[in-house]
Amino acid sequence: MKHIIMFGAGEYARDILSKMDSVSQIYDDDDIVFCDNNPSLWGGCLEGRKISSPADINVEDIDYFVITSIYAKQIKRQLIQEMRVDADRILTYREYAGKRYAQWIYSLRYGKKKRNSSKCFNSRNIVVYTAITGEYDELKEPEYTGRGITYVCYTNNRKLKSANWNIEYIENDGLDDMHLAKAIKLKPHVYCKEFETSVWVDGSFRIKEDLRKYIDTYDRGQSILCFPHYQRRCIYEEAAACIYLRKGKKADIIKQINGYYGKGYPIDAGLYSLGCIVRNHQDESVQKLMLEWENELEKYSYRDQLSFPIVCWNNNYTPDICNLYIDNNPFLCIYQHK
Repeated sequence: MKHIIMFGAGEYARDILSKMDSVSQIYDDDDIVFCDNNPSLWGGCLEGRKISSPADINVEDIDYFVITSIYAKQIKRQLIQEMRVDADRILTYREYAGKRYAQWIYSLRYGKKKRNSSKCFNSRNIVVYTAITGEYDELKEPEYTGRGITYVCYTNNRKLKSANWNIEYIENDGLDDMHLAKAIKLKPHVYCKEFETSVWVDGSFRIKEDLRKYIDTYDRGQSILCFPHYQRRCIYEEAAACIYLRKGKKADIIKQINGYYGKGYPIDAGLYSLGCIVRNHQDESVQKLMLEWENELEKYSYRDQLSFPIVCWNNNYTPDICNLYIDNNPFLCIYQHK
């Protein structure tokens, strides 16, 4: 059980509780208590949950402090400076929800099944690679460097330099920047062929820790390892979100989803966050999957999260997943695109 303090007990917090109640099974194992700086709320309840004074909280007993107030900056400052809470234990609601959703998906997938002893990845010698095309992202220096890890950045930006990444300059070859980056992402067997194990990391992430620890922790014997999506597990919901948020061309996405539905692709069949992918890219089955995935991107939308699950489904393949929220975890942190 996780002990959670939600800091803020106003209308914003009430809205969050309403969202949580709609998917209550995700939070069943959490002990949630509210606190607020408003003395008039102390001793009361918010939807049946007690509201305490910050002074009454034993900081050491709490796993996470989740800020549920519009005054997020002030509360975070209070938690760190006055209450001496480590920053790693302070989350926004989005971060908390993402962490718990990923853990829930992981438990649905594996339950209490132990990892087998067989390993698929060679974590002793890996390549971590990315692509920075145009000026969409800035290259972020990894916080961890060590023997056995080679960092490679493919770019068409001749101004890009790095102290830790090996810069490989490439030409567009008739592709726009977006599709060039996707081509590199899908072809580690071409761009990283001297290695057996590759880790793709989107340019929006900074690497915080040794990714070999991540591989060793979550290697269950499949040749692909990735993060579960932190909000959804269905490509049809993802397509609706992409259209609503104007990520991709609406007509292309509708055509794509209609095609998948016509083939009988089921709902809630899995969805992945593909900003970080570990692959044994020398495996011929992985190379086949990547080729088919590339064909889907050329045929339909460039939103690769929509096409990857159906490529796996077509090949009766299920990639391994971790139980981490991709935007905030011990190994990666995300930054906004330029």
